Amino acid sequence: MKTILNSFNAALIPTYLEVLEKKGSQAAQEVLSTTLVWATVLLVSVSAILGLCFPVVASLLRGTASPQKLVLTRSMFLVMLLTIVVRGVAMIYAAVLNARDKYALAAVTPAITPCCMLAAMLGLGGRIGVYSLCIGMVAGMTLEVVILGCGLRRGKISIRPR
Repeated sequence: MKTILNSFNAALIPTYLEVLEKKGSQAAQEVLSTTLVWATVLLVSVSAILGLCFPVVASLLRGTASPQKLVLTRSMFLVMLLTIVVRGVAMIYAAVLNARDKYALAAVTPAITPCCMLAAMLGLGGRIGVYSLCIGMVAGMTLEVVILGCGLRRGKISIRPR
């Protein structure tokens, strides 16, 4: 998945910068908006396909895993599918911040997810077990997107697709 996301950024940044220099911020905003919409559509589609394919993968695991472990694996897998879309948006936001020479925020925010995972594990691990890591990961990535989005808005870059 990271390969797809890195490909988006490799294509987005030079195009975004070229449009920004030649046509201005409004046109660059259109490039960002279009990229966000299509990236989200692609990532939601990939997540849906992966979710639908899980029974095939689970059938391969049936001989090696107990039914309880398969249920646990399935539920964690479905929760983790959320991270595909959230991570994709975060990577695009960070790439635009980097393109606008706002490196610090894009560099620091990836530390949020492991901190949230640790906090969730320490705070919830005793009650909900391994699910606390999933909750921490989804919460951390969501917080990253919110913070990066605020950084873009502070730089007068709209995060809403038009």
